[in-house]
Amino acid sequence: MEAMTVLIIGKEDDLTSAYVKQKVEARGVPAYFFETTRYPYEIRLSYDIEDPLNGTFQQTPYDPVIPLGEIRSVFRRWSDGVRVPEEEQDPLTHRLVYRNLESAINTFFASLKCRWVNTHEATELHRKKGFLLQRLKSAGYRVPETLITNNPDDARAFYEKMNGEAIIKPVFGWASTERVTPAHLTDESLSRLSLMPVKMQEMIPGRDLRIYVIGEEVFAMEIRTDALDFRDDAGAPRVAVELPDDVKKRCIEITRLLELVFCGIDMRRTPDGEHVFFEGNPTPVFILDEETSGHPISDRLVDLLLS
Repeated sequence: MEAMTVLIIGKEDDLTSAYVKQKVEARGVPAYFFETTRYPYEIRLSYDIEDPLNGTFQQTPYDPVIPLGEIRSVFRRWSDGVRVPEEEQDPLTHRLVYRNLESAINTFFASLKCRWVNTHEATELHRKKGFLLQRLKSAGYRVPETLITNNPDDARAFYEKMNGEAIIKPVFGWASTERVTPAHLTDESLSRLSLMPVKMQEMIPGRDLRIYVIGEEVFAMEIRTDALDFRDDAGAPRVAVELPDDVKKRCIEITRLLELVFCGIDMRRTPDGEHVFFEGNPTPVFILDEETSGHPISDRLVDLLLS
């Protein structure tokens, strides 16, 4: 068997990254972390534009030297970008160092001709959440009516358009969803939009679904909670469910439209049986979902990385 290595763009203290590394190595394949903020202080890289696969990677100066041609798969969990030494105080030099490090890392990633789960470009596309909703709506998929704004008048108009049935959340996420109330629409509250835009969406009633698409396989679970945002209910059961064939097909199509091969999709099934798409995450945290639903998410993910 030819030598094979899996590269994990993530942190050693990130549970998902560490779990994937453990599962890969249990199959007899070495895996190494690439934490971008450790380059070039610990990580060593060399690559030649004439033949990039002749280059080498070292996780630290004390780890084995890995020929780039042996890196057959990359699991991109998370990147904190690059880090300029704190002692660099000159703004111009700071900017030049940052750009230099960023260019070196991105050139390295672009030179790796292997399977990416998921690519740098697709993961970065995830940051443009409103654009992705627009793309899916244009392709005929049901998504919530959505407004991203820092204009108080438009925020009030959207609330009226939704007949008071609206939610509010940060544009990128990482905070709980709230139901819009008149308190959100006071002059004082809306004055904060001059500091930070928000995302407003129509309220979609129903049951939350978390769906994992891994290659051509689909694993779904129902999250049983009365919380508006299921993330606020840590103990909510995740119960494995079987989706209708047309919804499975739709989930695979959505994953492809998002340019992904591994995706954690959030949907809501309305009381009328309609499936409404909320989000497709290229780096989902899946350990709790796997444990509680019984779906073999990590095994299928490692199958994909080693295929």
